[in-house]
Amino acid sequence: MRPSLYSVAQQEIAALLRDLRTKRGLTQAWVAAQLDRPQTYVSDLERGVRSGTLLQVRELAAVYDVQFVAFARELEKRIARATSKTKSTAKPGDSKGSRRG
Repeated sequence: MRPSLYSVAQQEIAALLRDLRTKRGLTQAWVAAQLDRPQTYVSDLERGVRSGTLLQVRELAAVYDVQFVAFARELEKRIARATSKTKSTAKPGDSKGSRRG
């Protein structure tokens, strides 16, 4: 079974959040303090265990000093790249387009 778009998107947003934080040399604890949240909140977002709302993700982008539009563009690129990899590794006949009904 291939992963749903939701799970791919969830994985990519988690990875992007983690990448932004680590590239800036920030700890989860520091980020959490900026958001007035527990460290486990940041950890859960970065592991894809928790989904953030649009406003929460916007807050995180601001903490990482990234414009939300730039964040969204990067996320879309990552999702497109990940979904194209998923499609290219699918077995022939696995896609919905190949079914007759």
